[in-house]
Amino acid sequence: MLFEMLRIIKTSLVLFLLIIGINHIILAFLIRSIYPIHLSGIQPLIFDLLQVNVQIPFFGVYIANLLNHLLIWLIGRRLFSPKQSLIPVLIFACSPWSIYLTVAQSFNIILLCFILMQILGIMYIRIKKISLGIVISTAGLILTLYSSLLLISIYLIILIMVIFNLINLRRIKLLLLIVLILCLPLVYSSIKNIIGIKNIYFNQVNIYSDPGLLAFVNKLQGESKKAHLGVISRIAENKYAYIGEYTILKISKNLTPATYFTAQEKLLGFSFSPPILVGFMIPFLYGLFFIISSMKLRNYFLLSTILIAPSILSKSPVNLNRLLLFEPVIVVISSYGLINLNQNRNKRIFLYLTILLVVLQLLVTVFDISQRDFFRYERYFGKGFEIGNQ
Repeated sequence: MLFEMLRIIKTSLVLFLLIIGINHIILAFLIRSIYPIHLSGIQPLIFDLLQVNVQIPFFGVYIANLLNHLLIWLIGRRLFSPKQSLIPVLIFACSPWSIYLTVAQSFNIILLCFILMQILGIMYIRIKKISLGIVISTAGLILTLYSSLLLISIYLIILIMVIFNLINLRRIKLLLLIVLILCLPLVYSSIKNIIGIKNIYFNQVNIYSDPGLLAFVNKLQGESKKAHLGVISRIAENKYAYIGEYTILKISKNLTPATYFTAQEKLLGFSFSPPILVGFMIPFLYGLFFIISSMKLRNYFLLSTILIAPSILSKSPVNLNRLLLFEPVIVVISSYGLINLNQNRNKRIFLYLTILLVVLQLLVTVFDISQRDFFRYERYFGKGFEIGNQ
């Protein structure tokens, strides 16, 4: 039995390294195609508060990308069997989304690593590997809080887990105490630099900063007055009602499958490559059906949607750079669908169709990147190579 376990581990490790190799080939190809295009640098929150200019080098983003694959594999081993745990890694490794943002040196690649650490740590706590889980979760949570003002919402995830009894409070009491103590320097720096906190907040939370929103409301009210609608127009077309509608629209756009599996939202603002290859939409929808049908899995999915909050708080309707934090959720659901399609003989035709579509689109995407991406960038952004973060 021991030799069988060693054989499985060895086989899984070889396959994992093979997937990493595929990811590196695509990375190298994309670097060759769009270098030196990159996102404008964002540094961790604590450095902004201390007014120290420290830019994250490319190798930092590259290492975080490697760790993301490893963490997704380890999370997959908790969700699926050892053989099936490599499926989410493969989907993640072949998706243009994280590859583009790695090449563009997005800070969200690093933030994703910290969030995955927290998820893995909580999983270990739930299976009573409490010491290991606390270490991993604490490290991920502290690094997140010291890095991003937006991701304080991670605290909400833990709080909601406690409220819905998804995790025992006694098991994370020590974790919360350690986090509270380690966050004291951050709290002190924030109090000392309140103006800096406000500036960072208003730079990152700009969901309603578009002057066109209120201008559009005023235009509607003006037209209503001309039509002598009076009080009705003030009730139906006030700024609060319109902002509420706009918020609901943003949430729906950030959750619709078209955002993830088509080129409806352009990567880095110019590429026609889809965030995740469209062939994976079939297993995603199939997996989503099973997840929604299960009360327990449905609760976890609803809880995970808090990760779209950074994108919703941005100025654009969908910010794929910030929405990257939600990609592992899409990957896991797609993996769940693939596994169930493979186990159901009557539906294996959809599995073969998925493989065919993925291979064909991968070839088309590679050709499109090599022939058109750089020219599209110049058309959208001109001759400069830096793209501003939204």
